Amino acid sequence: MRLRAALIVVSLLLVGLYYRWGAHAAGVDFQWDGHAGGYYNLLAQGFAAGHLYLPVSPSPELLSKTNPWDPAVDDSLKLYDAALFHNRYYLYHGIAPALVLFLPFRLLTHRDLPENFASFLFCFAGYLFSAAALLQLIRSGPLRTSFLLLALGLTTGIPFLLNRTWVYEIAIAAGYCFSSAALCCLLGGMAVNSRRWFAAGGLACGLAIASRPHLGLFAVAFFALMLLRRPRALPAFLLPLLLAGLGIGLYNEQRFGNPTEFGMTYLLTGRNQNKVRPALANVAPESFYLLAAPPRTGPVFPWLRMAWPPAEISRPRDFYLEPSVGALWLAPFLPFILLLPGRPGPHRLLCLLFALASGGIFLFLASTGWSTQRYEVDFLPALVLVSLVCLAGLRNPLARTVATLLILGGISVNLAIAVGGPLDEMLRNRPDRFVRLSQLLTPLERYRLRLDAPFSLRCPVSGWRTLLSVGGTLFRYELVAEGERTLVSRRFDSEVRADVGEVREVEVRYAAGDLVVLSNGVERLRHRLGHLLTAPVDLEGACRP
Repeated sequence: MRLRAALIVVSLLLVGLYYRWGAHAAGVDFQWDGHAGGYYNLLAQGFAAGHLYLPVSPSPELLSKTNPWDPAVDDSLKLYDAALFHNRYYLYHGIAPALVLFLPFRLLTHRDLPENFASFLFCFAGYLFSAAALLQLIRSGPLRTSFLLLALGLTTGIPFLLNRTWVYEIAIAAGYCFSSAALCCLLGGMAVNSRRWFAAGGLACGLAIASRPHLGLFAVAFFALMLLRRPRALPAFLLPLLLAGLGIGLYNEQRFGNPTEFGMTYLLTGRNQNKVRPALANVAPESFYLLAAPPRTGPVFPWLRMAWPPAEISRPRDFYLEPSVGALWLAPFLPFILLLPGRPGPHRLLCLLFALASGGIFLFLASTGWSTQRYEVDFLPALVLVSLVCLAGLRNPLARTVATLLILGGISVNLAIAVGGPLDEMLRNRPDRFVRLSQLLTPLERYRLRLDAPFSLRCPVSGWRTLLSVGGTLFRYELVAEGERTLVSRRFDSEVRADVGEVREVEVRYAAGDLVVLSNGVERLRHRLGHLLTAPVDLEGACRP
């Protein structure tokens, strides 16, 4: 028993330490100087001052527009992804993170709370609630239990979510936290038949809805469970849930004059992103991106990345797409969830309803036509938890071995795409850290990344082709020949073109942040790149050394 408890604590701590590292590893340290900024801190400032709008005044140029919500309006005039209503900015993202964390912190300290630290807290608390639920649902040996707990923390898409923290990630992390808390409380209530636990579960469901409204499907699942298994305790569960729903409606009414309006109608955002338009035509393409889209592989650290541009499949014109790696790559053991109907135990119904609610959330997201990696956290952790419950009951040694290998594969994919993140933040903000990780984890020298290593190459120029290509997804550097005369030096944030004349060969030099192209000893192009990360294998065969 002591060994089991010790291994459980070690597993929880390992995941927590990784989450904390991941929350600032991409280069944004926790800013405790009181001026961390961010939308949720703005909302907390507004609440502390006694109003519901953000304490930011819209620009007169924006307000002078006939239709300030037009996506064509210059983004520099907007508080992007805020809702503009009656000349005030409001936050359309859920209120729960502000009420539970940001406002109390501001009232106690009169300071901003670092948003990436808030994301860490919500994700780690959600993991602890999920872990407590898993421990109530399985009976396995110490080593296996510890391994399943690691899988629960590292195969759910949370590592990727922590790489970058904006307002979106906080709302998603809070939704994960409160839906996991609701499950944990329901299980506790079932164990001791306590109305207090059920009431806490209802409150947690309400907070999940106040973070991400579509997570209300979990509340529906738990309502069905209570109705079937604890009907007499149903009022204890429903009362705080209904009060939370009433509070959300009142909040919306006070802001927008409509209890069902969260602000999306008035959102200052991109095209086709200010209204939910579920459509059956969106389900098939988004199911591919959210479930099956494969990572791009390569020999250089971190070996697996989100594909950029994303894989092209037929999709509606108004489909919104960001790179993603499908849930079946993050948690390739998910098919074991099909064993659930045959799994004995008192909590089979709860697991089934939890999984069905998660599937319903997935279908809702798939119907919206908005596909992005971070949305997978809305449904994947619940499916992972139920799948691990099924795996814990495996007795066949071969099946256990296969499941273990699939879990290890899922952990590897999660950790790899977490290093890259959505926009290569670690590459841009902390290239030194990225290189250190590459040096530490790459056994062969020719595949190890180097920061600002000088090189000189001689490249034949013929036709339309890429002469040199190094770097990650959005951080990639390319030198491209367009026809026989034009060279294009291109990076994610800048581009330099030059007519090099009718030459057969150019010399490409990089040193001290500058890339220079020469022909016949004459400089034809100079591009200030700043940092450049290369591995010897990147340069092999790109040009003739």
